[in-house]
Amino acid sequence: MSTKYTITSPILNESTESALELIQEMKIDVHSRSHIKGHIYFLFDGDEVVYIGRTTYGIDRVYRHRTEAGGYKEFDSVTMLECELRELEEMERKWIGRLKPRYNKYHKWV
Repeated sequence: MSTKYTITSPILNESTESALELIQEMKIDVHSRSHIKGHIYFLFDGDEVVYIGRTTYGIDRVYRHRTEAGGYKEFDSVTMLECELRELEEMERKWIGRLKPRYNKYHKWV
């Protein structure tokens, strides 16, 4: 039986034994990096892509752009594309070269 559960799934409605079994099936070996996925993210101001970046920290990295330390950027939405770690830098470079967002210094990427 291979039922997929997500964060919003009602695992808590399962019996304790069933819930524990489901949670155990989702375990990740902390000594392996194979479970870590990267993301290419696109920050939007309206319909304009204003910045493209890469991260292995998920949405947390995006929120840093709202801080002075993160080089404050004006944006109102984000799209995140999952990407294999080995492809992150190349994909980021290609997207920046193609879209040339205003907050990226794309001359160093082309």
